[in-house]
Amino acid sequence: MDIKSLLKRAKIIVPIFLLLVSAVTPALAESVEPTQNTINFKLLAENGRIGGNRFIVKYRNTQTPGFGSSILSQYKLDSFTPLFTAANKLNLNLNVHDFAKWHLVKFKAGQNIQQAYEQLKNDSNVESITPDWIVSTKAAPNDLDEQLWGLENTGQLAQKWRYIEDSNNPGRLIADKYFEAGTPGSDINATAAWDLNTDSSDVIVAVIDSGIDYNHEDLRNNMWTNTGEIADNGIDDDGNGFIDDIYGYNFVSGNGNPMDDFYHGTHCAGTIAAEGNNGIGITGVSWNAKLMAVKVLDQSGMGYISDIAAGIIYATNMGAKVSNNSYGAIFEQELFGRAVYGPVADAFKAANDAGMVAVVSAGNSNADLDDITDTDEELTAVFPVSVEAQNIISVAATDADDALAPFSNYGFTDVDIAAPGVGIYSTIPNNGYKLASGTSMAGPHVAGAAALLLAQNPDLKPYEVRAILMQTGDSVDSLQDITVSGKRLNVYAALTHFSDEVLCDNFTATLAEHESAGRAYSLTKTTSQTCWGTFCWGGTTTTTYYAEGSAEELGTISTTVATLTETSSGNFSTAGACAGGNDLPPVITLNGEMNDYIILGTQYQKPGATATDSEDGDISSNITIAGSVNVNIVGNYPLTYEVTDSAGNNAVKVTRFVNVRETDGTPQVYISPVDEKIAGTELVFHEKGTSWNEPGYFAWDRIDGDLTSQATVDSFDTNIEGFHVITYKATDSKGNAGIAQRTVAVLDANKPFIMSTDNPYDVSTFSSDDLVEYSRAVEEINEYGNCPKFSMFSMPVDLEDKTSLSVTSSGEVNLCEAGIYDINLNVTDNDGYTDTQIVRVTVSDGSSNCVTAQNTDHVTTGRAELKYNVLVYANGSQNYLGMSSDTSSLEETSDGTWTKVTTCP
Repeated sequence: MDIKSLLKRAKIIVPIFLLLVSAVTPALAESVEPTQNTINFKLLAENGRIGGNRFIVKYRNTQTPGFGSSILSQYKLDSFTPLFTAANKLNLNLNVHDFAKWHLVKFKAGQNIQQAYEQLKNDSNVESITPDWIVSTKAAPNDLDEQLWGLENTGQLAQKWRYIEDSNNPGRLIADKYFEAGTPGSDINATAAWDLNTDSSDVIVAVIDSGIDYNHEDLRNNMWTNTGEIADNGIDDDGNGFIDDIYGYNFVSGNGNPMDDFYHGTHCAGTIAAEGNNGIGITGVSWNAKLMAVKVLDQSGMGYISDIAAGIIYATNMGAKVSNNSYGAIFEQELFGRAVYGPVADAFKAANDAGMVAVVSAGNSNADLDDITDTDEELTAVFPVSVEAQNIISVAATDADDALAPFSNYGFTDVDIAAPGVGIYSTIPNNGYKLASGTSMAGPHVAGAAALLLAQNPDLKPYEVRAILMQTGDSVDSLQDITVSGKRLNVYAALTHFSDEVLCDNFTATLAEHESAGRAYSLTKTTSQTCWGTFCWGGTTTTTYYAEGSAEELGTISTTVATLTETSSGNFSTAGACAGGNDLPPVITLNGEMNDYIILGTQYQKPGATATDSEDGDISSNITIAGSVNVNIVGNYPLTYEVTDSAGNNAVKVTRFVNVRETDGTPQVYISPVDEKIAGTELVFHEKGTSWNEPGYFAWDRIDGDLTSQATVDSFDTNIEGFHVITYKATDSKGNAGIAQRTVAVLDANKPFIMSTDNPYDVSTFSSDDLVEYSRAVEEINEYGNCPKFSMFSMPVDLEDKTSLSVTSSGEVNLCEAGIYDINLNVTDNDGYTDTQIVRVTVSDGSSNCVTAQNTDHVTTGRAELKYNVLVYANGSQNYLGMSSDTSSLEETSDGTWTKVTTCP
């Protein structure tokens, strides 16, 4: 370990779904009196975790006057923009609702964003506020290249993956890529589907990714173009809020050029809709769907949450009916993930209401997203896969033998369907092509299939597209019980879901329900009145219902049930029989949360669910629930909701987890890291006399939910040199306190600073005191006649010089002879400033019953015990001794019982 590694302030840049938010520092039940604090934008921005001059705020009411201008008017703003931009050219079905309340606030340089954040967080008009967190990427026409096994698998050679042991590092697994013949038929049956339809030119597919090379020879003719915009004139011609957005928009740079400078988005675009039958390169699943480039990821695959959310709304607003999404992360605590992805979740829900199908890659961590065996804390979740929106289709990856890819995530409630994702040949920038593997390559197969299905049936709702694709897939043994459907995509089967002889649809409902659905209308008339001039009284008032279009009289009682046939578009009648119609699948909506946590022995009342069907109406009473909850046994209990309509169509089954825990437990506190280390374990250096900016935290409770706004944080005096421990505390409704702690070393910027420890791998044992004390029991001379060496580590820090200084030392410790030994440490920096430290080691033969030593040594020798990984208590008496790095005097008052005393004689 060297000083450079401890002082490093590097960006956290990782591939998609390798970003693992580890378990937070364990919550501790401890009484403290902290003061409130919050996110540190400066430190998190310096390390690439958030946007330093921006945050996202959600107001309770879209009509809030000035949107909090009384607060924001105090600051110089670069911009204050809604994530949804109202436009002249709108998708009329787009209901922004909650998403319209989100606004991105960008500040000019020199503004106190910390203060603004604090003020808005406490504003009663503000529903939620979050930093702009950064996420990263995840990895028979005449141009049906033989390498496109996912479209047509005849048993040709295909790339496959397996994990093998690294011969240079036994016990470590590495990916082995090799080529082998595939299994004929292990494909999405695209060639048969193309016999039915190749034209999806009216369907726009948004690739929400790193952009698209819109000049690529195999993509340029299929690029969506904004006909309302004039290229390169610097004017927002169509009034949609975006200038020169010809092929889409670049949210990374804030301009109309969404060119791919990575590769990922172009590769996805090729699988979706590389131009078919043009004699060039390859073909996509859809030969001519229109590709909209929505660039939200930069050249290294990084992107802001705000850009992703805004990109989803832009694509929906500009008419995209399908989007392909390959970004996100695994969170060991799903409640934390919900907080981070709040804006994206609202964007997907708005897109769902507007009719967009959202295809999301499941991730490449080989993780079971529904591991019901883990009952320690919360369930693991992947976002945005775990976003609760009915338009999301989550996709796992399979290989040319229909085996689940060894890297692919899976889960019987979170992952819907699988598609080819190993060794996928597709387009890359500059007219290139290459093989790539990942669930990011599987998702585009589903996005292309959705485009073909919507081209055939443009009125399908997102949940209907999802249900059809999942129901018509091929059942695959390797996917059973680890995906919702247990199937791999079959686009031909999806396109043949409807009968070619369909003539009309019929609908059975009450007259009032027909009117609400637009299939009927009513007129009210009063007869037999007595009138004097214009004043009338008495008479009989009757409301009569008529079929829309045909004006056929249906009756006067609103609860009368009637069957209406749509004989032509918008024309309904009770006359004639319907040949069956495009009877569509129903949809289930859960009431309450998909993940509930309850305490052992607590009575559980199922929140229930609703089910609706376009033909049958409300069929909630037909829902069946598989599974049960034993509130007396700790465990994770899945409850699966299913329903079938009168035509035999099944809704996509939905599963709720009820998680029974032995106790409520203490709240969880996540401390945002300042550098690349795991949260809570790092040592933070801070200049003496300067204000402390909190790097940030989240707090939540399994039962109570988000507690971040109620959490409190210790203050400390930055004018005092040395180590300071910051305690973060969150208290739940039952009074349980969750605590996490961060260690801050306050240093004089002009002077060197010696830190020493006998265990350099445990930051809590570093000491900056002028006198550091350790105790050791007398050891024996070994068989070679040598005495064991006393091991310690001394590290100098200098904030101004930032150079590796050398510590000189004098003195030795004889661990084989009782006594008190001093090691004198000295360091001088380049400016001539000096720091000294004495390391005192007491070697005891056991004759004394009082020992003064660092708490970590008391723990090592059995005089004390470490609790919660941080706090130390004396054995027997359980006297609180403080942190591991503190020094205490203990006296053995009886055998095995140690009591804290002021000092040893």
